[in-house]
Amino acid sequence: MSSGYDNVMDDIAAPHTLHVSRIVDVPALAAAAAFDVVVPHARPTPYAIRTARSRLALTRWIGIAVEVELVMWSTRSCEVGLRPDRRVIPFSGGWRHRRYVRAAELEIDRLAAAIATTVAGWFVAAWTDAPTSSRSAA
Repeated sequence: MSSGYDNVMDDIAAPHTLHVSRIVDVPALAAAAAFDVVVPHARPTPYAIRTARSRLALTRWIGIAVEVELVMWSTRSCEVGLRPDRRVIPFSGGWRHRRYVRAAELEIDRLAAAIATTVAGWFVAAWTDAPTSSRSAA
């Protein structure tokens, strides 16, 4: 006996988005400082901790304008995201969409790793420069 709702989920299209993001396990203040180091010309906005405009290379000759943003995800993590600045990439199918998704995922992985590595480097430098208790007692 059928309820009339069989295979309804098959007819609902998956959401399409061009926003690509990654979570970075770094608190907001440290992530903002690292974002400023990693992404040139970053600035705060009302909706994001930091944002910047840049270009993403789809091929050797074709690049598109993108917006890179850093937003708070939780008290201990931030989200770094990338989206086209204008509607030049189709939402579904085609070589431009495939190239954009591939290039955006590579770039957002690189940015997330660079932010985490920059902050980790600062902690290592602070840890090695800090006096130990045996040196401060002498």
